[in-house]
Parts: sequence; structure tokens; C-alpha cells
Amino acid sequence: MINIISYIFKLLFSAILGGSMTYSPSIAHQDTSVIKTAILCVISAAIFGGIILTPDHLQSGLAFGSLVMLSAIVYKVDIPIIKAVAAIVAGMLIGLGFPIFGILFTILMIFLNRYTLR
Repeated sequence: MINIISYIFKLLFSAILGGSMTYSPSIAHQDTSVIKTAILCVISAAIFGGIILTPDHLQSGLAFGSLVMLSAIVYKVDIPIIKAVAAIVAGMLIGLGFPIFGILFTILMIFLNRYTLR
């Protein structure tokens, strides 16, 4: 039971971090990239969180298959590739059980998103 509760918290936490990665108050009304990056982050956290629950001999095949599936999802989503990959990496870090690294990576991406020249 505790595993399910922690898994749900991982998914909620990844949704919050994924949405905060591309949030900008000036364009929050008309842009859907916040929702798309949050969904990518949740999907990535769900997949990689499920991979660590499987036996050892299945993990490498599931990891390869999930990366192929995530690349197909990124191909269909119409956000910049850098933001999509950043959302997947943040979700992967949270799903694998490294929330501190996920937070640090998200903060880095927020700074890069807001303070670089466009």
C-alpha cells in the first residue's frame, strides 16, 4: 500500500515540476506548453517509476522500449524538442527515485528558459 501512495506522490510531484518548467506569467493565458510538458513529465515518471518495480532481468528491455515510446510521443507533441527532452529527463529522475536531482534540474531549466536570449 505504501508503494502505491509513494507512486502517486511521484506522479503529482512530476506534474508540478513539469508544469513549472515552462510556466511564464506573461504568456500563461494563450500557451498550452505548460500542460504538454507536465503531461510528458508525468508519463516519463510513470514509465520509469514502473520500471524499477520490475525484476532485474526485464529492466533493460523495458527501459529501451520506454525510450522508444517516449521519443514517439515527443515527435507528436508540438513543443520545442529541448523543452520536451527536459520534461522527460525531469520525470525520469523523479520516477527513478531521485526527486532532489529532479528539482535541481527543473530549477536549471527554469533559469535557462527565462534568462537566455530568444
